[in-house]
Amino acid sequence: MAKKTAATPPVAKTAPKPKPAPPAPSASAAAKVEKELQAEQQALDAKRGKGAKIRVKATKMGYLDDMRRREGDVFDIYPNQWSEKWMEIVDGETPKKVTSAPAALKAHHDELLKGRLVGKSTGDTDVLG
Repeated sequence: MAKKTAATPPVAKTAPKPKPAPPAPSASAAAKVEKELQAEQQALDAKRGKGAKIRVKATKMGYLDDMRRREGDVFDIYPNQWSEKWMEIVDGETPKKVTSAPAALKAHHDELLKGRLVGKSTGDTDVLG
C-alpha cells in the first residue's frame, strides 16, 4: 500500500518589480555626442587620406562602394578612390546621376533590338580593371 502524503498548499509568487527607466538624454547631451562622433569621423577620414569629396563621371563601367557605376553616372568620391581607368573629374555643379539596374537592362535590351550590340560583350577586366 502507498503512503498518503499531505498536499502542500501552492505558494503565491510575487511579480518582479519593474526596473526604473533610464533618464532620457537631454538635448545638449545628444548634441555633444553628435559633435564627438563627427570629430571622430573627421579624424578617421584625415588618417585614411580622405579629404573633401570630388565629383566624377564614369567613362565606362566600374565598381565602387558596393555599387556598379555605369558609363555616364556622376557621383562623389574621396580623392584616394580615384581611378583614371574609368573616371573623369567634372564640375561640382554637375548634377549627380545613378543608373539603376532595371534602367540599364532596359537600355541594353533596346540596343540589342536595334542591332547595335552584336558581338559586344563585357568581360571581367572591363568591370574590375
